[in-house]
Amino acid sequence: RSDARVTLLFPPGPLGVTSCIWHHRRPQSFAFQAGMAPEGALNCGCSVEEGLFEESLMRNGVGSMVAGQTNLDAEIRGPLLALLHKRYDYRDGDFEVDPETGEWLPGEGPRVWENGL
Repeated sequence: RSDARVTLLFPPGPLGVTSCIWHHRRPQSFAFQAGMAPEGALNCGCSVEEGLFEESLMRNGVGSMVAGQTNLDAEIRGPLLALLHKRYDYRDGDFEVDPETGEWLPGEGPRVWENGL
């Protein structure tokens, strides 16, 4: 599921640059040149995991992808993700699983993402 999300959410842009949503909305110089980000990183300098976390938060009402609306600052996102890892063993997809049944919420399972939404 996570691999399919990476493919869909972070395709290289026209210039070969990948970016988290926060940095995509704030034009600035990126940490890595186009095509030069190390494995597991985006050109903006954020990790792929941070980008997936950001997108998941937005789909769950924490922040917005709409220009002009608030989203979680990248400086806060990283430490929050680290805390969730440490305290709750957070993994991509945890917010999309029913805590009582352990089943994927409707429209959230691996097949949905692998089929391109």
